[in-house]
Amino acid sequence: MLSIGKVTAASRNYHQLQVADGREDYYAGQGEAPGRWAGAVAHELELTGELTREGHQALVAARDPRTGEPLGERVGESKVLAYDLTFSAPKSVSVLFAVGDDELSGALVEAHEAAAAAALEHLEREACAVRRGHGGTERQDADGFLAAAYRHR
Repeated sequence: MLSIGKVTAASRNYHQLQVADGREDYYAGQGEAPGRWAGAVAHELELTGELTREGHQALVAARDPRTGEPLGERVGESKVLAYDLTFSAPKSVSVLFAVGDDELSGALVEAHEAAAAAALEHLEREACAVRRGHGGTERQDADGFLAAAYRHR
């Protein structure tokens, strides 16, 4: 299941502060997996591995995390800085993860991450676009997404 939310100036640091930085404290103290780079633009910029606080801040500011240079042209002031896509497994998968042994739980995590990656690739091909022209009436395909991927337990 896919849920889509808006990232605004007020919520811009939620994932880094509440999920990544607080991952050691989450629920039973087992923590969260660190954020990681995702999307075609991350690959294009050779961004791999764990997402740092500075990288996350650059991402939300639409700046290249390596150089600080703007990644694109922003016209006007938008209240929406980015979109938060949450890929959720069905409840039955979550229950199986909870009651399964380590091998089964690991396989479920791998399958879920592969499915989320495939869904992101599909969205990049089919729904990644920008609006240009007077009133944003001209649609142009974009190169892909620069994304932060966080896996919640």
